[in-house]
Amino acid sequence: MVGSKKADLIPFVGEQSLVIAADTLVIHDRRILGKPQDAKEARDMLKSLSGTSHQVITGVCLRRTHERTVFSESTEVHFSVLSEDEIDHYIQQYKPYDKAGAYGIQEWIGLRFVHKIVGSYTNVVGLPTERLYSELKKSHPQAQGIRYRMMDQIRKEDGSNPKGRWIKSERLMDQIRKEEKPKLRLLHRHARKCLLNRP
Repeated sequence: MVGSKKADLIPFVGEQSLVIAADTLVIHDRRILGKPQDAKEARDMLKSLSGTSHQVITGVCLRRTHERTVFSESTEVHFSVLSEDEIDHYIQQYKPYDKAGAYGIQEWIGLRFVHKIVGSYTNVVGLPTERLYSELKKSHPQAQGIRYRMMDQIRKEDGSNPKGRWIKSERLMDQIRKEEKPKLRLLHRHARKCLLNRP
């Protein structure tokens, strides 16, 4: 699992450190869709997803000094039919080259063309926060204060408006640093960011 390998690359800052690493894949017609290298590849991916369903799978690794928890979450996503003009507009405006499958469900394309999902929405965004909370609760009960603070912040900023954009979560990290133990490090690009609503 890529998430587990990412976790191994990060040094601990202390005995009570907790590393969270994750990686997301899109699977369509038994083919793995990673991040597109250019506009042509992004266009081809979105054409293949148009009018069909696919799976979004995120692997997550929680790592401490002497223990590791690994899990994955899967969500089924259904797309309406996209025209070539709509695909080109999305690629030009949003440049989805850092996203598996060449799209972000929290962006314009998701608001307009994702008509159904089966499973976790936050998993499609890139980090299954509901499952993450559950796993933290089971495997790291001593992190209760940080769990509540982290999840409340993510949910508050995710829920007040359907139009979302990503920002760096410095505020969240500042709150976490104030906690005495354990210190939580969010490492994956989706875990390092939280969803803030677009004005």
